[in-house]
Amino acid sequence: MPNDEYKKYLEFLFEEYVKNRLSLGRRYIHKMRFEKYGFEGEQRRLQKAVFLCRYIHSFCDDDDEILRTFTLPALQDHVGTIMDAYRDNNRLLDKLGIIDCLESHYEKIVSGIEYELLPSYDTEIMKQLGSKTPENDLRAIIYSIKNEKTEKQSTNDSYKQSSTEKRLKRIESMIEDGWRGYYDAREGRAEKPPKKSRRWFKGLGNIGQGVALSIGNIGLALGAFNFPVSPETQTWGAIVSVTTGVGMAMNGIGELRSE
Repeated sequence: MPNDEYKKYLEFLFEEYVKNRLSLGRRYIHKMRFEKYGFEGEQRRLQKAVFLCRYIHSFCDDDDEILRTFTLPALQDHVGTIMDAYRDNNRLLDKLGIIDCLESHYEKIVSGIEYELLPSYDTEIMKQLGSKTPENDLRAIIYSIKNEKTEKQSTNDSYKQSSTEKRLKRIESMIEDGWRGYYDAREGRAEKPPKKSRRWFKGLGNIGQGVALSIGNIGLALGAFNFPVSPETQTWGAIVSVTTGVGMAMNGIGELRSE
């Protein structure tokens, strides 16, 4: 079970980086897309986009079947939903001081994450995203994030050695470039589609799941959802969950590269 020292460490991080910036975050969300749809509406749109990505990876055998099942404008709309949510999430992470927190403490936070520390709301999010075994999936995500941390320490890959902020920016550009290449190819403006498009959509879906976890718990911390939560969910629990979501998004880059 999680130890008290780790919880105190998380409480310290929340007090040090986030607490005094919550009011700024509440003001900032009114300048974003959440003003149009609300937090819950945005989560619903993100859920549909993640469903689509999961379906493509599970049931579409090749690019032709993807386009027989979904129109290009429909795909563009859902990719845009994930892209917009990803950008909005990163802006909120910056406004709330969480990016600064992760820059200095990401590996220490990840090293202590356990399923039991995640807010119960995360299980609900995973169910909404189509998970039939949300607890198992969350435990697998945590394992994957911890394993990625170990890989980062033992590789010279420039991406894995870069800062959290740079890695998040890199993902944004990779989503944009990957979709532009796919769209241009299907419109006849390129010689051929990117290789392994199904894996690219799988990576995008993983990023969408990570964003849903992160932005959902930011919403709880800001009081933007009509959902009863415990005090720790709005404080140090939010840091654990947001870090898990960010880590999941960063792990999706291998799929985007079709590695």
